[in-house]
Amino acid sequence: MVIADLAGSGQRLNMLRQNWRYWLSEPFVHFILAGIALFATYGLWGDGARDDRTITVTSEQIERLKAIWAAEAMRLPDDSDTAAIIADYVREEALYREAEKLRLGDDDTIIKRRLAQKMEFLLYDRTQIGAPSDNVLRSWFKAHQEQFRTPELRSFEHVYLNSEARGNAALSDAAAIKSQLEKGAEWEELGDPFMLKRTYADLSQRETARLFGVDFASAAYALPAGRWSKPVASAFGLHIVRIVAVSPPGEAQFEDNRDAIAAAWAEDQRRKANAAALQDLIAQYDVDIQR
Repeated sequence: MVIADLAGSGQRLNMLRQNWRYWLSEPFVHFILAGIALFATYGLWGDGARDDRTITVTSEQIERLKAIWAAEAMRLPDDSDTAAIIADYVREEALYREAEKLRLGDDDTIIKRRLAQKMEFLLYDRTQIGAPSDNVLRSWFKAHQEQFRTPELRSFEHVYLNSEARGNAALSDAAAIKSQLEKGAEWEELGDPFMLKRTYADLSQRETARLFGVDFASAAYALPAGRWSKPVASAFGLHIVRIVAVSPPGEAQFEDNRDAIAAAWAEDQRRKANAAALQDLIAQYDVDIQR
């Protein structure tokens, strides 16, 4: 009985071997197995490889690129401009992907700084600030009232001397012109041609510094009104200045500045929230400082 069973088992094994040899010799089976292998390979890495070798330019991306181009060129792009914009994008994307494969960005300070900046912008954009009540705004305004004060404004006229053209005689010429001015000479007829204006009205010290430089602004805003000054230097040369009018700084009122106060409050809250989010992010890392 046992011998018969063994013989039967052996016959079944031989039949299975013959069947496998038959199926493996069939071309259709080869096709099926090849398809299974390709499907498995695609599942493992096919998607990544396809995406890595495909540069997709969506209509939304094209519109964004065209808007950036228009902002820089100050006109809308035509069809040839759009084609060039897309070609530049594809070129940049291809170079970026190849550089990424070669890990060219590793330990690059500029790239790290740029990515950190973008991450900070992302944190900033996530911050949601609700609408504050008037009580909240008034309390905040009281603590920050100084930044809403109207600055001192000054109106002045000046006689310009080109110190480069006059050379060593510039200071003595300035003294002579100042003497003429004090005797009542017409100031518009004196001095050298000036590329900017010769009279200014209601300028703050910051605006004056932007036009003439910090040193000139500091000197001009220390002058008494109504008298011609000693020569005041600027980036342009020498100036003899007379302050015509002074408007003292004024205290800001909440009602007159509510919109500006609300905008400044929101910016302050967003900045604080961003700083807190950044600290939370840093707290997720162990910092090992080795000296």
